[in-house]
Amino acid sequence: MNFDYIKISSRTWKITKDPYFNRDITKYSFFNPIGLTFLAGLIKKQFDYSEAGSIAFNTTTINYLERINFLEWLDKTFSDKLTTYPNRPNIYRSTLEERLLEFDEIKFKNRYNYEECITHMSELCQERIGDAIEFMYIDDVFGELLSNIAIHSHTLSFFVIAQKYPSNNTIKISISDLGVGIPYNIRRFYPDIGTDNDSIIYATEPEISSAGGGMGLTTLKSYLEDPADYLFIASNKGCVKFTKKSTISYLGFDSNFTGTFIEICFRSHSKYRRAIQDIDVPF
Repeated sequence: MNFDYIKISSRTWKITKDPYFNRDITKYSFFNPIGLTFLAGLIKKQFDYSEAGSIAFNTTTINYLERINFLEWLDKTFSDKLTTYPNRPNIYRSTLEERLLEFDEIKFKNRYNYEECITHMSELCQERIGDAIEFMYIDDVFGELLSNIAIHSHTLSFFVIAQKYPSNNTIKISISDLGVGIPYNIRRFYPDIGTDNDSIIYATEPEISSAGGGMGLTTLKSYLEDPADYLFIASNKGCVKFTKKSTISYLGFDSNFTGTFIEICFRSHSKYRRAIQDIDVPF
């Protein structure tokens, strides 16, 4: 069973107020990038209430989490507080092309520091992407998402992971924060907007963004050119998936904490991808 955007929109993941929490997620054999950033947010918020805890993964998952540095982040962030089962395995390191960008929690020095963070992540991906046009798309995605976090989220840290899937030639990038959420920012300018799903949808419209929402998601939605491309956004109680031809709102989403979780997926080397003209390729 995979943990992806569909599982995130279920009601099965709750924050408890117990001093010690115990979570068994052995039924999941794989975590999509968006699932990983959501899990990281869930664990981090859980420690607002708990002094210690444990998480049980299955063997396949623990190997995968070791390879993409998620367990290293757990050790670094919750040292002596969190126990993971089973014990750490002997791991097989996947190729750089598959990893693209290992899981990490990155902190801005200040809200104006996001350009330095964009450069840092772009340089990590540059040697691994192998195609100038695809790299320019990834570079733009980092720019749009990080500027949104720095300007609108009211937080100075975020989770990030990017992976390439050679089996179906797709690239997934997920960046998440535990800030105030898209609905909070949209309703400051448009108080009549109803649900959190509506706020997310409005945030991707050109007239809304330019009129004061400024969420910067319109550009990301314009990248959805291949039938396999999608943009998934979960924020506060809202949960929406965009493709080139459709918008799907998930009802009943409840993450129990504010923040914004975004994953963009696009097929590399797609015949539908627009050529980027007159650009200075950085390598």
